[in-house]
Formats: sequence, structure tokens, C-alpha cells
Amino acid sequence: MPYLTVHGVRLYYSARARGNDVIVFVHGAGGNHLNWYYQLEFLDIPLTLIALDLPGHGNSSGQPCDEISCYSEFLSGFIEKFNPEGKLILAGHSMGGLVVLDYILKHNKTHAAIIVGSACNLSRREPPRNPDEFCKNLFYSEENINRCLKTADTILKRAKGVLEYDLKAAGEADLCDKIDKINVPILLIIGEEDKLVNLESVKRTAESLMKSELKVIPRAGHMVMIEKFQVVNGVISEWVGQLRKS
Repeated sequence: MPYLTVHGVRLYYSARARGNDVIVFVHGAGGNHLNWYYQLEFLDIPLTLIALDLPGHGNSSGQPCDEISCYSEFLSGFIEKFNPEGKLILAGHSMGGLVVLDYILKHNKTHAAIIVGSACNLSRREPPRNPDEFCKNLFYSEENINRCLKTADTILKRAKGVLEYDLKAAGEADLCDKIDKINVPILLIIGEEDKLVNLESVKRTAESLMKSELKVIPRAGHMVMIEKFQVVNGVISEWVGQLRKS
């Protein structure tokens, strides 16, 4: 299994090598690289796709962070160790979106970014009380909620403790007064039925950025990149194609 050691922590990553240009995917609170499974497996673009596990998540060692800046420094170290040959695109979901934005503000290495189900600040939340609340917050359709419920108890047990760190980090971060300095193209994607991230906050984030494009995906919840992966992959593919032409 592929690992890179960053600040003494072994960070696991899953990769699909398809070109010199690279997209690095960053998961959200309590998540791991599998949150991006449908992108690594089915996103048909000539770029290398990488999904990493943040410290204390998935197959990575170490402890979770309670500040977004801590995660963005691990992301920075990972990128330095991986050292992509071509252009770098970052993609972040929910808390991972904040990690990506924080990294871009501090490092001049990113060609573009994709922010999914996230904004320049996120409401402080408590961990879900039970599997039913967990799944209904993440998904919109009954089919996906029922599928989530089959594994939710196991996921919540594994994420116990980690979620508290992550939700603290996400809830206390506020980058809204800084992102107008970001001068790279950013694609924002959100499910129209997202129960965890307010659509208006995403719209305000898009308006604050110099170069942004917002796509709202109907009949999808917070895990839009899973629930509507064909649509999301199509949006990403078209947007990346336009970037490569410019």
C-alpha cells in the first residue's frame, strides 16, 4: 500500500496514474480516501488522481488535527514529497474544502481547485447521535440513505473521537475575509439538498473568489460526489478540459 511520511506521520494514499498533471482529493470530517472512490475509478480524464487519508484517518497513522491549518500543513508536506511533475489541482470535500482553501492561501503551487459541499466557513456541529441522523445528513435519496445505514454503525464507531477533532477544526475556521486574494480558477459543487452546508454560503463564497464557477446538483445531498457521481464526474471532466485548453 502506498504511503508517504510527512512530519513523522505515514500518510496513506490511493492513486490512479494517468498523466503528469495531478488532482489531489482531500476528504471531509471523519472520512477517508474512499469518499472519492467514484472519482478515482470512473473520472475519465488524462490526469493522475490521488486521494489521501489525513492524519488519524483511514489507513494513515498519527492523530487527527483540531485546526484546519494543521491539516493544510500535512497536505503541503504530502505535495512536497509526492512532487508532481505537472500542474496541480486540489479537490476538497466539506472540511477538506477548507483545508484546500487554507493551503492555497499559504502556498503558490496550485493551478486550480475543486470545492465540493463546502464554503469559506462552516457551521460548528456536534457528531451525529445515531446512524439514522448520520445517513440522513449525508444523503438525499432513500436508496442512498438505506445503503448508508447498512454500514453506518461501523463507520461511526471507527470515527469516534476523530469526528470531534474534525468538527472542531471545521467549525472554528473562517477564511471568508481572505479568499478574495485567491487568483486561481475554482469550481464549486454542491448538492441542492445538502443539509450540512448552506447553499447561500456557497454562493457567497463563489462571489468572493476572483475566478469561480458554481454548479448546483439537483436531488443530491452532502455526499454529492457519491450520490450523483456520474453528474459530478461529468462536471469535473468538462471543467478540467476547459482548463487544459486555456
